Order: sequence, then structure tokens, then C-alpha cells
Amino acid sequence: MVNVRMITGDHFETARFVAHEAGIISRIEKDGKDVVMTGQQFRDRIGFIEENGQRIKNYTINPDTNEVVFKNIDVFQAVAKHVRVIARATDEDKLLLVEGIKQGGGVPLVSGEQIADARALKSAKVGVAMGTGCLVAKENADLVILNNEFSSIYNSIMWGRTIYENVRKFVQFQLTMNISLLVVIFISACSIGKPPFKVIQLLWMNLVMDIFAACAICTEPFVHKEDTESLPRESRKARIIRPVMWRNILPQALYQIVVMIILIFGGQAMFFEEQFDILTTPDYLPPKTDCPAEKPNCLGDPSDKLRKDVACFHTFMLMNIFNMINCRVVSES
Repeated sequence: MVNVRMITGDHFETARFVAHEAGIISRIEKDGKDVVMTGQQFRDRIGFIEENGQRIKNYTINPDTNEVVFKNIDVFQAVAKHVRVIARATDEDKLLLVEGIKQGGGVPLVSGEQIADARALKSAKVGVAMGTGCLVAKENADLVILNNEFSSIYNSIMWGRTIYENVRKFVQFQLTMNISLLVVIFISACSIGKPPFKVIQLLWMNLVMDIFAACAICTEPFVHKEDTESLPRESRKARIIRPVMWRNILPQALYQIVVMIILIFGGQAMFFEEQFDILTTPDYLPPKTDCPAEKPNCLGDPSDKLRKDVACFHTFMLMNIFNMINCRVVSES
């Protein structure tokens, strides 16, 4: 959720009317208490606290670094929770609001285009200056919107959330394939002495895991929905791997492991008429004729064991390619 607040130097009534027309406040909030206030009222509400029966100032401002320190941040949060519009505001009011939100654990994004916005733009987590703004505002901002459209800020927020969600999808796919691959190789290496996959096959798996998966999953755009918010807000303390992702990863990895173990140890009984020993059977049969002088190490036809290993490789690859479709969704339900 993004809370939009308007801080302006315009008249109180002008600011309230513009905020209502822009959808920042509703008709009910328009006449509500503590929703629209002047800069002086804002400073009076957050600027003083009672301590030992005396009324003392609640904040101090370092003139060199513009750093604001609140003695009681709860007083500020009680006011900032309701306020949506601050009229007749000064650059100090903007700085107080930004620093208070930061100290309260929020992530403030400030947009501006005037010299008075420079302190708030520099102090904010993300400062956004308009393309027609003054040079001072642009120099203190992190981003400059060239088209002067406020919707560009919305698009940048949604793209950021989408990229974060795509990273989770990619991690979900990577963990599933890596867990199943490592377990299969470990079991086969400990039991039959060598893994069922060749070096070139492992390189193909790495190609699918890194390049193809990144192209397929991490390039998905966000879907704009008019009635509901497309992607929820993420806390900075939230973990990349959610519990629901483990619910998707572990059963799929277990399924792949079971299928591969059945093919590795039972494939010769399932697909071949003549049985063979998976421990001693070579990958290639002896050549039918003597090797020519120019090819002293020529090989014969592939053995059934090699055909079984190739079938295991294709089965594993197809399971993960179809799992790539499953990983496009990280659902909480």
C-alpha cells in the first residue's frame, strides 16, 4: 500500500480542493479532523511534548546534515497517521515529514521541482524530480521524470515490485532443480559409482537453469488491474523465500527425485527386453570390426545402459521445463 500525501505552499482551501479533485482525500476526509492542516498546525502538533511537567521541543535539526532527531517518535506517528494534506508548508515541514517517516520504519518517496524541495528530496529514500524542475531539485534527486507524468512514479513502483516477484519465481525454479539434481547425483554416485549424467549434459542443465529460466521467468511484466492492486507491498524485513515457496519447491523436488531413482535403478527392467548390469555394463559395445589405424580408439554402437542414461537425462529436463511453467506463480493460496 502506498500512502499519498500532498505538501504545498498554497492556501489551505486551495490545497484541500486540489487534493479532493486529485483523489488524495475523499469527500468524507475533506472535512475530517487532522486530515488537512497548515504547516504551522503540523509543527505545533509534532513539535512539542510534555516532560516532567514542562513543554519541551520534540525534535532537533542538524543544520549541516539536515538530520532530524525526534525525542518521541510516537507523537509524530499519531499525527502522520491521519494527515494527508499540509498547506502553507515550508521546506522544514517537508523535511520533518520525511525524516519522521524514515525513523518510523517507512520508505518515503518525495517528488518535487522547486528549490524548497531540495532538502526533502535529498533526505528521502527515493527523491524524484520532474523534468521541468529547477536544476537544484534535479541535483538533489535520485531520479528525474522527463515526461512530468505522476503516473510514471506508479509504473516505476509496480515495475520494482514485479522484478522482486520475478526474482522469487526464478529462485523457486532454481532451488527445485538444484535440490533434485544434487540428491540424484549423490545417490547414484554412492550406489553405482558414477552419476547418470555426462559432463555435456550437466552443462545443458546449467544452461536451462540460468539462461532459459531467466529469460522465461524474470522478464514478465506487471499486470495492471483497475479494481485491485496488482502486487502487495513488501516489507524490507520480508524474506525472499516465503513458506509457500517451500511448499512448492519440496514436493516438486521430491517428485523429480522419485522418478529419477525409479528410472536409474529400474529403467532396464521397464524399457529393455534383455537385462543388463548397471554397474559393469559399458556405455558402448565393442566395435564389430577392427579399428582402423587413423581411429585407434573407435567405439561400437551405444549400449542399452547408455540409452537408459539418455532417457533419464531427457526425462529430467522435461520435468524441469514443465516445472518452469509452475514457477511462474508464487501463490499464497
